[in-house]
Amino acid sequence: MPNADDPDGGRLRAHVEACVPGLRVRHAVPTPGGWDSDALVVNGRLLFRFPRGREAEAGRLAKERSLLAELARTCQ
Repeated sequence: MPNADDPDGGRLRAHVEACVPGLRVRHAVPTPGGWDSDALVVNGRLLFRFPRGREAEAGRLAKERSLLAELARTCQ
């Protein structure tokens, strides 16, 4: 379920628009987050995840960033 503090994803959408100025956000849909993060699907094709706290960012999401970087190198 979307974050109870931001049920329509407006806060997350504003954050994406501020951090990715070249991206035209036509629509944004909050999705069920995980234990440690909230998620927003933008334009039906991009997924943005937001850690819920420093522990989450330092833990699972840091491992995920490392894995995605390795996958990017492998898939090129």
